[in-house]
This record gives sequence, structure tokens and C-alpha cells, in this order.
Amino acid sequence: MSLKSKLLARTEVSHETGCREWLGKRNHDGYGMIWHEGRYWRAHRLAYRTFLGPIPDGMFVCHSCDNPACIELEHLWIGSNLDNMKDRDRKRRQFIACGERNGRSKLTNTDVASIMESSTSNSEVARAYGVSQSTVSLIRSRKLWDHIA
Repeated sequence: MSLKSKLLARTEVSHETGCREWLGKRNHDGYGMIWHEGRYWRAHRLAYRTFLGPIPDGMFVCHSCDNPACIELEHLWIGSNLDNMKDRDRKRRQFIACGERNGRSKLTNTDVASIMESSTSNSEVARAYGVSQSTVSLIRSRKLWDHIA
């Protein structure tokens, strides 16, 4: 069986997403893995190399669909690590423990909403919530906790 046939045989197309999802082994991050030439390859990288051509040294095969199990050629693109990180940030895919989800936070979303609505001085609010005046100022200027309306 050719490598192209082997890759296609281990996939299924999702009619909802258009992704050609890898059905075989996956790693802990959800990327398809395939044994080829004496080692495991990420299936999307091997698919890109097999169907579209070489991957330049140091470059990533990125997913426009954000599905690590996808090997659909129309969903794959070559980019640098920086390109991949910018794509991640633009799509807000990275989990960032901000606000009350951050275990070190002294404030809750409700606290912050109250701080934003309050007309009390920064110093009084800071004392009441056990935070610094600069934290209160940054909250009120929407430079911190900007995800709270």
C-alpha cells in the first residue's frame, strides 16, 4: 500500500467541519501519529510532505481549522513558530488563567464589576479589597480585567 493510500485509509472526513480526521494513534496533544521510515511522524506533517512537498527546515505545518487530528490539505499551511503563535493569539486559543480563574487572584468578577461602577476613591477601594491603588486604577482604565463589562 502506498503512503498516500495509507494516510487516506486512516482518516474520515467530517461533513460538519470539512476536516479529514486521523483515526489512528494520537499523541497526548491530539495530533495523529503514524509509523513511517522507522519512526513516528505527526500525521499532518507527513501528509503535507507526501501530498504537497517538502517542509522547509524549522517551519511548522499549521492548521487553519485548529484541529490537531486533521490532515485535510486545504486546512494545512506552512508557517514559522511566530506565525503559529500569532494565529493562536488571534483566534484566542491559548488558555490564559486570567481574572478569577487565576488561582493567585484576590478579586472575583463581581468584585471587579463593583470596582468599575464605584465612585469611591482608588485608595479606599484598594483598602477594602486588599489590593494596591495602582491595581484599582488599572481596572478602572480597563488595562486589567478588561474582559469584565
